[in-house]
Amino acid sequence: MKKFIYLLFITIIFCNCISAQELVFPKNAIADKSKLSATMSEFAMTVIADYKGQGRDESYLNNLFRLQMVAGDYANAVETIISFRKNYDAGSRNLPHLQYELFSNAEIKRRQSQDEFETIYRQLFKKEFSKLDNKTAFIVERQFNADVERFESQWQSLLEK
Repeated sequence: MKKFIYLLFITIIFCNCISAQELVFPKNAIADKSKLSATMSEFAMTVIADYKGQGRDESYLNNLFRLQMVAGDYANAVETIISFRKNYDAGSRNLPHLQYELFSNAEIKRRQSQDEFETIYRQLFKKEFSKLDNKTAFIVERQFNADVERFESQWQSLLEK
């Protein structure tokens, strides 16, 4: 019992000494949709600057590429996705985050050309999927299904909180 109390005491002291960094998201950006995108980008860059992971494990890389995309740093997002994939089961037919990789590459190309995003994305999608055998394409295709309305609703709820 004494050991438990001692351990509890040390834990409480240790927890009080550790403080998480507080990141403030400006409320005025939530109401102004035109300001929201720029604010999210700036916020993501701030988080990236301080973001530390346990080495470069899957969780760290998974979070990092998403932050990079929000920040508009698509080239680094693609590199991070590729690093994530190297840590992932190498023998797997699943290509994790291919949808995000295609989106990022399309955004990079859009910035370099006069073409519309949708046109570029379709071209990249066809090119990448033509490289896959049927079984792999079937497995990877599931990554492209999402309930966008549900995600938007959840996002709006989070913003309001």
